[in-house]
Amino acid sequence: VRKKKLERDSQLLMQDNAEHPDDPFILFNLGSIYQEQNRQRDAIPLFRRSLELSQPTDSIVRKLYTLITQCHNQLDEFDKGMLAVREGRSIFPDDVELLFQEGVTLRNLGDIHGAINAWERVLTIPVGDHFASINPGIRSYLTRQNLAVAFQELKRYGDAELHWRAVVEE
Repeated sequence: VRKKKLERDSQLLMQDNAEHPDDPFILFNLGSIYQEQNRQRDAIPLFRRSLELSQPTDSIVRKLYTLITQCHNQLDEFDKGMLAVREGRSIFPDDVELLFQEGVTLRNLGDIHGAINAWERVLTIPVGDHFASINPGIRSYLTRQNLAVAFQELKRYGDAELHWRAVVEE
């Protein structure tokens, strides 16, 4: 059912894009569908174009940097993912989704300590006053699960246990 919905939405958005070329919100949504369809290489240019056409205050801008990072990470292009994180965090230094993705990217680059620092920071940032559509687990159990696994790999079992217990509680 989801596959059919994505195909339908993709067709509608391509029609919208033909009628309203370079509309950043249409590009954002079409890129999101492509990403969900595992078409990251098709999604990245749409996200980048949407970013170019958006104002820094547009609600989609924060998310665009996160989505670009995710696409690069899904393609095992971790250096490019890190560049997207840094670009986004230069504008939005306390964005929790970007920090979470920074941790994921650093972990994939082999920098477990850097990943831990990023994920620990995620847990300290208060909810902002801007519109954000994020998975609420990023501020809790998803980040703690990543921390628990990282601490376990470092044989810091006490720290890992604290985060695993918090995951279960949350």
